[in-house]
Amino acid sequence: MPGFPFDAPIRLGRKSVSGRFVIPSGIRCTHAATIRKCFLEVPSIGVITTKSISAQPRKGYREPIYARYAPGCYINAVGLANPGAQAFLEEMLPVEIPEDKFLLVSIFGSDLESFLEAARTLLPVADGFELNMSCPHAKGYGAEVGQDTELLRSITEAVVKLAPIPVFVKLSAILPNLAQTAVTALGAGAAGLTLINTVGPALAAFGEEPILANRVGGLSGDGIRPMGLRAVEQVRKAVGPEPVIIGMGGIATPEHVRQYARAGADLFGVGSALTGLDSAQMREYLASL
Repeated sequence: MPGFPFDAPIRLGRKSVSGRFVIPSGIRCTHAATIRKCFLEVPSIGVITTKSISAQPRKGYREPIYARYAPGCYINAVGLANPGAQAFLEEMLPVEIPEDKFLLVSIFGSDLESFLEAARTLLPVADGFELNMSCPHAKGYGAEVGQDTELLRSITEAVVKLAPIPVFVKLSAILPNLAQTAVTALGAGAAGLTLINTVGPALAAFGEEPILANRVGGLSGDGIRPMGLRAVEQVRKAVGPEPVIIGMGGIATPEHVRQYARAGADLFGVGSALTGLDSAQMREYLASL
């Protein structure tokens, strides 16, 4: 983004990261091959977040899991499907992450020990961890964990103690005490925050039938941008200028990036807007932002 002061590299842990755009968890870069390809071929990307990984494999929901329900608006319910921490570790070990890029490994669980087991296993391939405290449609995980402030605090403290790398906490826009929860996460040792996840659970239908096999899912794209901006602004006012905030939710144009920057974001997650683009198109599109 020429002309903006946040073009400069940003320090994340031991790395000076080049590229202020972030691939959010579960979008595009869900396997080692696509992670490698995006880092090498799309220079505007500084951070890639992995799909959310649990200690044990999880099947998730049957298809359809993702659909556009209106122009620029999407709904999904993947169900946190993933191969498990050990399998993902083995997949990622051969991948060499460039020194100026950052692999943010998203992990989730239902309790303290399941988060720690995932973190222990995946530490060898992580530049940082993102704690998924905000998935809106997987019962017993995500937002249900993030709503329990004491559990969030204990999980964050334990992962920070275990891992000598930056830990981010991903929070939901619909938390009734979002700003205070963000303060709690940082007080527990988090280096930064990711705001926001998809919003839901919501129902979208064609005629009489729900679009998704799971019936309900999380909304992304244009419709949630006002919520993302409000969340970033609220949290930035509460936590001050220092903690790193990854802002996301409906970013699709240069003006959207500027809006998130004015609200207080340091890094900018682009997800739904990349739907259908190959790496060359992604490179051109992100360069235009």
